[in-house]
Amino acid sequence: MTAKPIPKPLAIVVCDTIIDDRLTHKKTLVGTFNQIAATAIPCRHAELHVYAALTDGYGAYAAKLVIHHRETGKTVFGMQGQITFVDPNQIVELTFVLKRIVFPAAGAYDIELLCDERHVIARSLTVNLAGPEGMPPAAS
Repeated sequence: MTAKPIPKPLAIVVCDTIIDDRLTHKKTLVGTFNQIAATAIPCRHAELHVYAALTDGYGAYAAKLVIHHRETGKTVFGMQGQITFVDPNQIVELTFVLKRIVFPAAGAYDIELLCDERHVIARSLTVNLAGPEGMPPAAS
């Protein structure tokens, strides 16, 4: 018997909010970003949303979204649930609302989506200590 296929990722996006139209079920991603300008470290971010789209899955999967600090490997957030593909051609869209996440250090964080404990897709989110004008320091 062969193992169930890992779903193929189509997208993973971090944003301020996701609007889900009740009639069409279309998603609108508002305020996409890839970095947080923190006024202090550790940083508590009030709310962020993560959108992911997957295809080529078959049956039910235990899905897990985790955020970990790239340098230390420390997990700062995790949530899990179940997703089901009725048909491998189906596109499953996932939306996550993450509230009051504490980022203990500046630097790069990986937001990773797993299905049945297998890596599907990841993206980077950088936390920078903001300069005096509230913007992250310029890259040198």
